[in-house]
Amino acid sequence: SLALAAIVVSLREKFFSDAATTVFFLPVITSLVSAGIIWQWIFDPTLGVVNNVLGALGVRHSLSWLQSPTMALPTVAVIGFWARLGFDLVIFVTAMNSIPDSYYEAAEIDGASEVQQFFRITLPLLNPQIFMVSTIEFIFAFKAFDQIFVTTRGGPSGATKTVMVFLLKDVFNNDYGAACAITVLLLCFLFTISFAQWRFFTARSKH
Repeated sequence: SLALAAIVVSLREKFFSDAATTVFFLPVITSLVSAGIIWQWIFDPTLGVVNNVLGALGVRHSLSWLQSPTMALPTVAVIGFWARLGFDLVIFVTAMNSIPDSYYEAAEIDGASEVQQFFRITLPLLNPQIFMVSTIEFIFAFKAFDQIFVTTRGGPSGATKTVMVFLLKDVFNNDYGAACAITVLLLCFLFTISFAQWRFFTARSKH
């Protein structure tokens, strides 16, 4: 999302930049349940668009994207990536556009290339946004449920059974005590990781 945001910001025409941002943001406001059903059709082994396109390109063997224990998790991860890319993109685009042009003008006078400007000016100034995005996406990854439950229901053979799928599908209906214990442990774990991320990015910003 950071690399894509840099490309969007580099577009000369504001119309194309805004259009690209809007297109990538659309999945964010889409219901994950509805999107999961659509992606289930897209990855269907027989009638899905993906296998039909691959067949047109010469791939004869139809791949079982959501039915294979080895391919189900990467496929679900692609769906999650698609759903969250636009949210992170908007944050980074907004942050990049708020950086004063005088910084880049001074760097150009000093002979800095665009790559050097990105790593020496843009990236350090994006530390707060990088911390926020990484924390939010880490939490979102752990609470992923909707698209997984709709597409695979945690299968096949438990290949896509995340913590939330296990908690809501297997534990919550059978043992409330265990469900509460898992929830508290998950909260403590996410808090610890988020705090460690905050310390890491705070230390980087000081340097």
